Amino acid sequence: RLSFANARAAERELGDLEATLAFAVAQARSTARLALMRNQQQLLEAEAELGSDLRGVIDGRRLDRVPLRADLRLPRLRLAQLAALDPQLEKIAGTLDATVAVRGQPAAPRVQSRISLTGARFEQTPVGDLTVDARYDDKGARGRLALLQLKAGGRLDAEYNLALTGKRTINARITGRDLDLGFVHRLTPALKASAGKLSVDLRASGQLQRPQIRGELRLERGLLRPRAFSPLEQIDLQLRLSPRQVELTRLALRLGRGTLDARGAVDLSPDLQPSRFRLRARAEKIVIDAAAAKRLRFSGRVRVEGRQADNKLSARVEVSDGEMLVPQFEAQRELQSVEPLKDVIFVDQEARAARERAERVKAQALALDVRAHADPFFVRGDEVDLELRTSLRAATDEQGRLRLYGDLTIRRGRLKLLGNPFEVREAKIRFSGQPAPDPAVHVLLAREVGGATILVGISGTLGAPELELRSDPL
Repeated sequence: RLSFANARAAERELGDLEATLAFAVAQARSTARLALMRNQQQLLEAEAELGSDLRGVIDGRRLDRVPLRADLRLPRLRLAQLAALDPQLEKIAGTLDATVAVRGQPAAPRVQSRISLTGARFEQTPVGDLTVDARYDDKGARGRLALLQLKAGGRLDAEYNLALTGKRTINARITGRDLDLGFVHRLTPALKASAGKLSVDLRASGQLQRPQIRGELRLERGLLRPRAFSPLEQIDLQLRLSPRQVELTRLALRLGRGTLDARGAVDLSPDLQPSRFRLRARAEKIVIDAAAAKRLRFSGRVRVEGRQADNKLSARVEVSDGEMLVPQFEAQRELQSVEPLKDVIFVDQEARAARERAERVKAQALALDVRAHADPFFVRGDEVDLELRTSLRAATDEQGRLRLYGDLTIRRGRLKLLGNPFEVREAKIRFSGQPAPDPAVHVLLAREVGGATILVGISGTLGAPELELRSDPL
C-alpha cells in the first residue's frame, strides 16, 4: 500500500493519494487486486484471476488454454475530481461510470466494456449524455454509441460490426437528428461562436481498408464566427455521399450582408481520393476581407471544374456578371513588416527542424495549374467605375514556385486620382510567368480641363513604372 498526503506534482495540488495492490499466487491460480483513491474517494478498482501458477504465465506455454478473468470499474467518477491530475480536464465536466470485463484466455481474450458519461459539459457548454457499449473477441468487434442532448432535443446513435477474420469487413451506421453544434467553437481557438442543428444518416460497409460509404448530412441554421474573418450565418448545408461521389446538393449562407448559394460534386477514385470536382455558385454582395482594401463586396456567378491526377491539380474558373464593390480609398501609412527577414537564417535545432518540415511539405505538395477567366467584370465604387476582362493562368514550376501568366484588360471606365476624375482610355496588365511577379503595364488616362485634354501615360512594369504627362493641344 502506498499513501501520499498533500501530494503535489508540477506545482499542482493533488490531495491525498492512496494505491493498494495485492497479489496471491497458488499452484493453480494467481490473483491480483488494485485500488486507487484520492481524498478518500474511489477512483479505480480492478481485479484479475488467472487459472495458472506464475511460472506457467512467464514461460507462456499455457496461455492458449489458461482461463482468465479480469474486471475494471470506475464507480461514478466526477471528472471535476481529476482536474488536479491533468489541466486539460478542467474544461470537461460530467460523471463518468465505466466497467470492463475480460474473459477467455490470455491468447484469445473476450472483452466487454460499457462507458457512460452523464451531464457532459465542455467549458460550461452542454454536450449531453454519452453511452458506449463495445465487445471484442478473436473474430471481430462490435459496439454501440448513443449521445442524448436532453436540453437541445438532439440524439446521435452509432453501431458497428467489424469482422477481423477472412476478408476483414465492416458494417457500420451513424444516425443523428437535431444535434446542437453550440459546443464546436470550444474545440478550437479559431472560432468565437458556433451554432446549428445537424442531422446525419451514414452507412459504411465492405472491406475494412476500402469501405463503401453512403448517406446524407444536413446542417440547418448554422453559424460559424471566426476570430479573424467575417461570420458565416444562416448556413444551410446538404451533402449526399455515395461510394464514388460526394455531392453538395445545397449550400446557402449569409456572409456580412451578402448571400452565397452553391452546388457541386467531387468524384472519388477507388481509394477514396478526389479525382474530379465541379462547383456552381452565385454570390450576392458577399464580404471579402482584405488587408489592402477593407470590406470588399463581390457579386457574380462562378463555375469551377477540375481534376486531380498524378499529384497534379488542374482547374478552370469562370466568372460571369462579376462585380466588385470597393469602399472609398484611404491613405495608408507604410507599416514596418513583421515577416521573417530574408537575409537572416537561424541555425538552432528548432529552426532547422522547421525548415526540414517545410521541405517535406513542399515535396509532397500538389503541382497546380489553374486557369481563370472573367468577362465582363465590373469594379465599382465612389472613386472608380471600370469594366474589364481577365484571362489568367497560375501554375507551379519544377521547383514548386507559383508563376502567373495572362492579361487583365480594362475596356472602359473612370477613376479618381488625388480627387480628380480621369477617363480610362487604355489599360492592360500582362503577367509573363516571372518567379517574382512584375507585370508589364500600359495605361492611358485622360481628363478634360477647359478646352484641353490632360493625358497621363504609365508604361514599363509595376515594379519600375514610367510616367508620361502631356496635353492635347500642347
